Amino acid sequence: MANQTTEITPVLTTNDNHVSPAKTALKVVLGAMTVSEEGSEGARIHEVKDICDVLDVLQKHGHNEIDTARVYGASEELLGQAKWQKKGIIMDTKLNPRRMSYSHNKEDLKRGLEDSLKALQTDQIDCWYLHTPDRNTSYTETLEAVNELYKAGHFKRFGVRNYAAWEVALIYRAVEPELFACLRGGGMLTGKYQQDTIVHEPGSRYDPKRFQGKSFRGWY
Repeated sequence: MANQTTEITPVLTTNDNHVSPAKTALKVVLGAMTVSEEGSEGARIHEVKDICDVLDVLQKHGHNEIDTARVYGASEELLGQAKWQKKGIIMDTKLNPRRMSYSHNKEDLKRGLEDSLKALQTDQIDCWYLHTPDRNTSYTETLEAVNELYKAGHFKRFGVRNYAAWEVALIYRAVEPELFACLRGGGMLTGKYQQDTIVHEPGSRYDPKRFQGKSFRGWY
């Protein structure tokens, strides 16, 4: 079997004063679950100096993004002490409704994000994730609260983790502003077209006298 190699593309600059001699072909986001106080579950990096060393290695390979979470023990606090902003790091974090007495209602979302920002010693992060679903709180309430926090400038991007496809479909409604307006403009959603008032061309796929037409009319 032939060996496979990944080409390393040189780059000249990254954020601030950190210069990257080479950047890997794939984007890398460093997960900070193993950054926490000694004795915590899964923690392997406990000292601020060691965290800074890891960040330096990450940036030497041309990457700048860190992913942490409120539920990762003291991860946010230690990263805050590492002064990640001065290094030009892009910071993401997550809020888990199953731990630490948070839910995804309006009050807890605000409290959880404020706790993360305080721990990270910042007023804004890049991406804020809902770590897992809170099925005891309506998505309408959750997303309205998320939108308010976004408008307040606390984060630049929003994401979800560990959500089922049908839950993402409930949340991500980008089809509605443009497509629905187009359909209304054409009368598709206004009652302009009714099955019983439309004359269909004989032999067409919606001809009620044909098997195919009966099937299509039954479906739609």
